Amino acid sequence: MISSILTRSTRPGREVLFGQPWLRLAALVFLLLPILAACGFSSNDSGGQISWTQGTRPAEGIAPPANADTTQPTVAATDVSGATDPPAEPAPTEGAVEEATLAPTEVPTTAPIQPTQPVVTGEILSPEQLQQYQPNELGVVPVFMYHNIVQEYGPGEEGDVLFRTEAEFRDDLQFLYDNNFYIITYREYIENRITAPAGKHPAVLVFDDSRPNQFYYNIAEDGSVTIDPHSAIGILEDFFSTHPDFGHTAMFGVIEIWCFDFEAPDQTEYCQQKLQWLVDNGYEVANHTKDHQDLSNVTTEIFMEKVGGTTLWLQEQSGQESATGAVVLPYGLFPDTDINPEALDQWRMVRNGFDYDGQHIQLISLLAAGAEPAPSPNSINFDPMSIARIGAKDEPSEGEGNLFLDYWFSQFLARPDLLYTSDGNPDTITVPAELPGEQVGLLDTEKIESEGKQLIEY
Repeated sequence: MISSILTRSTRPGREVLFGQPWLRLAALVFLLLPILAACGFSSNDSGGQISWTQGTRPAEGIAPPANADTTQPTVAATDVSGATDPPAEPAPTEGAVEEATLAPTEVPTTAPIQPTQPVVTGEILSPEQLQQYQPNELGVVPVFMYHNIVQEYGPGEEGDVLFRTEAEFRDDLQFLYDNNFYIITYREYIENRITAPAGKHPAVLVFDDSRPNQFYYNIAEDGSVTIDPHSAIGILEDFFSTHPDFGHTAMFGVIEIWCFDFEAPDQTEYCQQKLQWLVDNGYEVANHTKDHQDLSNVTTEIFMEKVGGTTLWLQEQSGQESATGAVVLPYGLFPDTDINPEALDQWRMVRNGFDYDGQHIQLISLLAAGAEPAPSPNSINFDPMSIARIGAKDEPSEGEGNLFLDYWFSQFLARPDLLYTSDGNPDTITVPAELPGEQVGLLDTEKIESEGKQLIEY
């Protein structure tokens, strides 16, 4: 039998909630203190902090499942004909910067998850390997949400989910590596073809807003360019190269009019080059709309322009049609049928596709803004059009829900049995015959069968 739910964590007085049923957790997210907004707030907006309220779901027949996450931030109303102003950010440092002095990695006091033995990929596991790797492909998959990667905090930035220092980001990666996670593409998660090696916990990294500090070129006097080692891509490339058994990818939500060049005009001419470099080197690009438009209350014409137009632009600029099917929702806001009479039509377009500028647009996923791990693609709770993410900051500020990295990292350590643990074979779905109590009844056997996958219980 699975042991009872743990009630301790890495910090005194903090109960472990990762082990509770997801409906109970969803209710907790709603009833507890509000959480921080996900993206798009100016540094003049009280440090970027706003409150969250329960989101409005689309009408019957179009809505995500009742237990899917659609938590949404409360923002000022947006005119149905205009774009929302972008979040302000300090201009990136031009030219080369000194190497950062990294703080030592801080790991929670709970014993880390021990790495597995050498992995097996693409094979059906033997009984001995099943006991060794303990796969559970019904577990949750953390999708992490990042914005600005900075050398040090500016005024009002510390404690803001929009900002993470390089040292903190490196510590996040090190924690994931040390605790047996493996970085996968967002698309393989959505399409249920996860290729993480046996015994590994798949995780996804997503960067919103296409900021210069995510992908910055240092430009030499002769015009040649090199990737700034302190931009997110520079950090990732360094970490992946020294940890080759950790995966090698991330997804970038791109705003069409600020393509890694917001307040950095020297970077503008390199937009297409950067997008093509990303897809050529195993990364993904996603649609974050043309100009960070709040999609909760816009006309269908504007919706098609902001989503469809940017999809076609990304396909042209990146040279990879398959890279653009996901939409990272500005502010985490879905089309809202309670306030927008055209939202139902927009949800039909999200689900069924639509034509724009003579081409058919078929979306594969919508990404919300928080604030919990996403369900397994083998779960009845899985809805690709409502994927939750975990905001990349440590402790909550006053008035926020307790659901950021320090909280979730402690949950992963306390209840690794609730995480997706791969069997190393995308063609088989392997789960323990005796599931954790929180997962009983969640296995979507009809979907597994329809996808032609073999279900293995052990």
